[in-house]
Amino acid sequence: MTEQRRMELDQYRQAIAEKDEQIELAEKLVDGIKQIEEGLAKREPIRESLPDMLLGARRPGLKGKKVSVRR
Repeated sequence: MTEQRRMELDQYRQAIAEKDEQIELAEKLVDGIKQIEEGLAKREPIRESLPDMLLGARRPGLKGKKVSVRR
């Protein structure tokens, strides 16, 4: 990589860092990792979110509909 290209990348990174600082000061910057962790903490288990009608055949002691296969 040439020295000129390194300087261009450094300038680009500095510009992005300054832009992020301005957005952060305006409180418009979102912390993605924090958002994901909060979403996962709020998430309820899938079994609890599905209606009982869909889970009826999967309960212990109950079996699903039996279907014969013609060979």
